Amino acid sequence: MEDTYVRLPCSDDMYEASTPCETTYFDEELLRGRTPPPRLGHMAYLCLISAIWGDILTCTGRAARRPTIGYEAQYESFYATTYERLDAWHAMLPLSLQYSPQNLDNSIAEGFGGNFVSLHALYHAAIIRLNRHVRIDAMPVEKIRRNLERSLRHASNYLSMMHSLAPANRQQRHPPSATSNFLFSTPFPGYALMLSIDVLTSAGAFSTLPKLIDTVGATITCIDELASFWVSARAQQKAVSNRLKHLTDFAAQEGQGASNGSYGQFWKINDCLESAFGNNDVVYRVDEQLLFDVVAEFTGR
Repeated sequence: MEDTYVRLPCSDDMYEASTPCETTYFDEELLRGRTPPPRLGHMAYLCLISAIWGDILTCTGRAARRPTIGYEAQYESFYATTYERLDAWHAMLPLSLQYSPQNLDNSIAEGFGGNFVSLHALYHAAIIRLNRHVRIDAMPVEKIRRNLERSLRHASNYLSMMHSLAPANRQQRHPPSATSNFLFSTPFPGYALMLSIDVLTSAGAFSTLPKLIDTVGATITCIDELASFWVSARAQQKAVSNRLKHLTDFAAQEGQGASNGSYGQFWKINDCLESAFGNNDVVYRVDEQLLFDVVAEFTGR
């Protein structure tokens, strides 16, 4: 962002009316929360959260290759700064772009549902990536637990949003004209959904497995919809479908009394859907008992 000298997109109504305006520059100060947020267009907020997402990709990818000595201090410094930027971005959002089921429905009815979903997909995916892609051997247990909890929470929040956006659920709340006009503006929501499902289906209790299967089964139709016109979504469609089958097999084995006894009341999947993290994966490479403890606490709320 330091070398970017362009103005952020103006609001749609000013653009459509050809109203002269000079929006603020694409500036890091906007994400420090020190000045009142200016009036911006929807695409401006997408530009800002995309910049944060890019910084997270770069930093976590580089940090994974650094020596263990000094890693925690560097990671925690970046972690704190990035959360400040994410909080500032979230606080900047106008009321119409803040997530709520009603605002999601309003965005579809008013024709900017694709941008609305992309904004929140990037926000949740950024937090999941920041918390998940970590050198486990270089971090204390309490911070690993913190990252696990936050990964689960944001994965759950995003899955909930996409569940309400699933075609069958969407059609119950909107007239046919509104649902037929809705289009995902980018393929990124599909990746964010796969990332969220990957987190939430890593491990769990058999008691909550049927509900998880139903939720994932309904939400996967969003990826089916994306796969009809985004090539990149087809790999995600296959991966999530296989994961759903895996969960269904677990449930069937439990029903027949043939569950994996080594985990007692819990089940666990060893292979992740997002393989980019390798061994630096808080969700899939953490101590099993810690994972089960955090998942049990999260699902028990």
